[in-house]
Amino acid sequence: MPDEQDRKRAGAGPGATDVAVGLNNQGRIQIFLRRSKPNTTVTSYQLQPGENNWSNLQDLGKDLVRACTANNANGTLQLFGTTSDTNAYTIVQDAVDMNKWSSWLSLNPPEGPGDRIAVAAATTKTSGIIYLFGCTASHKVCVTNQRAPNHQDFVDWLAIGGSATMLTASGNRSDGMEVFAGEDGDYIETAWKKAGGTWNHLGQFGDPQPGTNPIQLYSLRREDGYLEVFANMQLSEGCWHIWQGATHWSEWDNLTGQWIDICPFENPDGRMQLMAIGMAKDLWTTYQQKPGVQNSWAKWQKLSELPEGLTMYRITGCKNADGRMQLFSIGVLGLYTCWQTAPNSNTSWSPWVLMPF
Repeated sequence: MPDEQDRKRAGAGPGATDVAVGLNNQGRIQIFLRRSKPNTTVTSYQLQPGENNWSNLQDLGKDLVRACTANNANGTLQLFGTTSDTNAYTIVQDAVDMNKWSSWLSLNPPEGPGDRIAVAAATTKTSGIIYLFGCTASHKVCVTNQRAPNHQDFVDWLAIGGSATMLTASGNRSDGMEVFAGEDGDYIETAWKKAGGTWNHLGQFGDPQPGTNPIQLYSLRREDGYLEVFANMQLSEGCWHIWQGATHWSEWDNLTGQWIDICPFENPDGRMQLMAIGMAKDLWTTYQQKPGVQNSWAKWQKLSELPEGLTMYRITGCKNADGRMQLFSIGVLGLYTCWQTAPNSNTSWSPWVLMPF
């Protein structure tokens, strides 16, 4: 039977998985996978946008323990991560040649993060500045950012308070940035800065709170520019979400369920959808039935059975250039993927396919 350790393997959202994904400037999903023997990070991209044909794996020459991606103002994909030597690094893809990458740049974190580091990266809405957040070994939350769009020169790390082991961040509607932080046994917190402003310190987010036992946080910026945050909680506390409006945030709303891992996204028609791994390690979904109507969420529905060799503990995803969501999960035999068969399809997904490497 699944136990609480199964749920804790889900880690801290997209920045804390063995697979990081992003959409590069040529409209192709790019995956970053940590491999062993030897320990290294490899990457592959779709040979054509939206198709399930992939390039050969390319060794990037660095073993990233945690990794996440963000897009520069010019659309190029940037990879961030931490290594076992407690340093933080970044590398950026060439704007023309997808097989060409910059040299690794050390970002010199303010203190050794150790093996509990969480990283999250996000890009501001208008100016295109990338911000990188990290949790140190003592759980302090720190931030750095590009000095200018598309530049590989980052400001010094700044501590913004709080105590966290999981992070998620999104650029907000006003071209500022907001980060959300949590750790087991504590409340969810947030800090933000306006465009051209300074950071406030982390403080409790939402009232009343969904609980003090988050195991996973996701934030995303909807097409209307407002933010939405999802919190997967331990035990029977369920999955909660909270959304931003023109003048204030909503209260936390419970989407129910008991989940090992979650992955939310926005369909092209503006409806939010949430994918989740159940305690039997099966895949479920719920979705808004009307765009922007928060009380229109459908009942949870179980999707297709998993293939032999795929025992799901975590999922991560990226939208294709046409808006179809694609999911990735590591199984016994390797990396698996499945995708929406058409944009806006709620429960019509392909079978899980073992990727060819």
